[in-house]
Amino acid sequence: MEKNDLVSKFRKATGTQNAIAQRVLAWCSWNLDEAVKAYNENPDDFKTGKKKKERKKRGKRSSKAAKAEITEEIHEEPTTPVLEESKSTTLSDKDKTSAIFSHYANKETHTIDSNGLLQLYTDLGISLTDAATIIFPYTCSMTDFDALTEAQFCKGMNALGKSNWGGLKTAAKSMHEDISTLEKLTPIYKYAMELFRDRGTSHKHLKHEVAVLLWGQLLTKEVFPCKEQWDDFLGEYQKDLPAKKAVTTDVWNMFLEFVRMVRENKEEAVKKVMEDGVWPIIIEAFAGYLRKTVNSFCLKSCY
Repeated sequence: MEKNDLVSKFRKATGTQNAIAQRVLAWCSWNLDEAVKAYNENPDDFKTGKKKKERKKRGKRSSKAAKAEITEEIHEEPTTPVLEESKSTTLSDKDKTSAIFSHYANKETHTIDSNGLLQLYTDLGISLTDAATIIFPYTCSMTDFDALTEAQFCKGMNALGKSNWGGLKTAAKSMHEDISTLEKLTPIYKYAMELFRDRGTSHKHLKHEVAVLLWGQLLTKEVFPCKEQWDDFLGEYQKDLPAKKAVTTDVWNMFLEFVRMVRENKEEAVKKVMEDGVWPIIIEAFAGYLRKTVNSFCLKSCY
């Protein structure tokens, strides 16, 4: 059965969104029955990124030295690759990084696939809905969300200035700082479209449910003062929007432009969208939503 069919059947059985369905199915090696059972037993675990069962170890060590000197330190669940301090000094930074990669890599493809990434994020203490799950691939220049190569992983570690597990775990805790300003957010926001776009068509777009998930991960109240209203709007109104089937590159980028306008002048941003008549339906609808919920464009509730 094709993965799309499995996702569809899982969503019908659980009532979840597409992104969550894919995560749970990937977690259960695309076994539909196991995935439905696992989600129904502990739905919150998959929403927060907590782990309930230990995965099979995958991959071989990248070098004999790393293989001999790598150990596993158990932190409740799951196991994580940690180099012994007394021995790790004999390894080069490259070997340390390669050892981490190998711990999560699929031994057949020699890439970290979606299962390996889920395990990596869990071990790092990163929720699957955290922006770090987008920021880290961006740092690595990852081009396929189901295949992180060793070269990309090493590039990301170098960009973070880290070479070992402890350093990566420390870096993970501060990755949210990379989207703390609009200037920092912009390249990551545009990258998200490239990484998560629907590859089943020749047109660049995000499935609506994926776009909603990414907006929730990437936008902060500091960057987008109307984030709470936007979240409420999506929850209440998205089912009635004609644009809900797909979010094109133009819509994705124009929304970021709307965020910039709101930051400069909230009242004028709403007025411009309402009067121009050239904005995407979803943005026009949100401007109308703000106009109705805030008297005379005084968007005080956005602060």
